[in-house]
Amino acid sequence: MKLEKKEKYIVALSGGPDSIFLLNYLLQKKITNLIACHVNYNFRKDSLNDQIICENICKLNNIKLETLNIISNYKNLTFNFESWAREKRYNFFQEISYKYNINKVLVAHNLNDHVETFLMQKQKKSLVNYYGIEEKIFFDNLLIIRPILKIKKKSILKYLSDKKIKYAIDSTNTDLNFLRNKIRSNLKNNQLKKFILIIKKENKKLKKIKKSIQKKINKGFLQLNDFVENEEYNLRLLFNFFEFKKVGSFFYKTKKAIIKEILKQIMSKKSFIKIQLDFFVIIKDYNFIYIFEKNKLNIFEKTLVSTEKKMKFNINLNRNFDIIITNDWEKWQSKVFYGSKKLSDYYKKNKISYIQRYKNILIFSKTNKIVLNKLN
Repeated sequence: MKLEKKEKYIVALSGGPDSIFLLNYLLQKKITNLIACHVNYNFRKDSLNDQIICENICKLNNIKLETLNIISNYKNLTFNFESWAREKRYNFFQEISYKYNINKVLVAHNLNDHVETFLMQKQKKSLVNYYGIEEKIFFDNLLIIRPILKIKKKSILKYLSDKKIKYAIDSTNTDLNFLRNKIRSNLKNNQLKKFILIIKKENKKLKKIKKSIQKKINKGFLQLNDFVENEEYNLRLLFNFFEFKKVGSFFYKTKKAIIKEILKQIMSKKSFIKIQLDFFVIIKDYNFIYIFEKNKLNIFEKTLVSTEKKMKFNINLNRNFDIIITNDWEKWQSKVFYGSKKLSDYYKKNKISYIQRYKNILIFSKTNKIVLNKLN
C-alpha cells in the first residue's frame, strides 16, 4: 500500500511484533512524520513491559509517543474485554487526532489477522458488511489504514528475528478461552492462500447482496415482499435497514437473537406490530415496516374546557361537556365510537393504515365518548 511521505499519521503501537514491525516498515520507507499511540490497559502483570518497549523504540527513532494508562479492576469482568479495549483505544486515537490535527491512523493488522477474522465471522454467523478486514475504513472522522494487511505473520516474525528487534509477547494470546486464539492455534500457514480465495469469493457475493438490499432500504421503509425465503438474507436486510435508519448502534451491543425475534414478529400474520426499543419504535403496518424515533410519533392528549371548544375547534354542543383531543388511538380505540361502531371496528373494517391512525386527531366528548370530527 502506498503511503505519502509528507503526510502526518498516527501509528497504533502496542509493543507486540505486528506494531513494532509496522513502525520499522514505515521508517524504512522514510515515513517519519508520525505520532505513536500506546494504550496500557494494565490487564496483564507484565503490561508495563509493553509500554517500556514502545517508549524505547520511539526514543531511539525520535518519534513522539502518546500513552493512555488505564487502571481498572478486571477481577470480576462483566463485559467483553476485546470490544471494550477496542472502544477505549479508538477513542484515544480520536483524542490524539484532535490534538495534532491528524485524521489518518495506521494499524498493524496482518494477513493472518484477516483470515482469522473471516473464520470468526463465519463461526459466529455475523451479519458483516465485509468478510475479513478491510485495508481502509472510516471510524467517525478517522481514516483507519492497514499497510501490512497482505504480509504474513511468519514473515513479520522472521524480519524481527533477523534484525534482532525486540518486541513484547502478549501472554493472553495463548489463552484458548478467546475464540480468536482457538482459531489461530489451528490455522496453518499453508491454508492461508486457500482462505484468501474463499474470502474474495464471499466478498464478491456479499457485494451483490448489499446492492440488492440497498435498493430496498433506499425507500426509507420496507415491504413484506422485500423479504425472501433465505433467513440470512432477511436478517441482513433488516440489520442494514436499522443502520440506514441510524438505529444500528443499538444492535451492535445486542445479540443476533434479538434481530431474529424482530424478524419472526414481522413475518407473522399480525397486521399491526409495535416494537419499542430504546429510543426508537419499529412498526409493522399491514405490508409495510417503518422505524420512528419515539419522540417523532408525537402522541398527545389534552382535555379542553368549554371556552376552548368554540374558539379552537368550532364545536357546537348544547351542553358543556369536556372534550378530549388526542391521537392516542391505541389507548382509546376500544372505548370510543365513530358513528355507531367502536373505533377499533371502524379501523379494522376499513383497513385504515396504522400510521394514518397516529395522524388522525380524535375529538370526543369525555362523557359519551363519541368522535365528533371526520376521520381520514
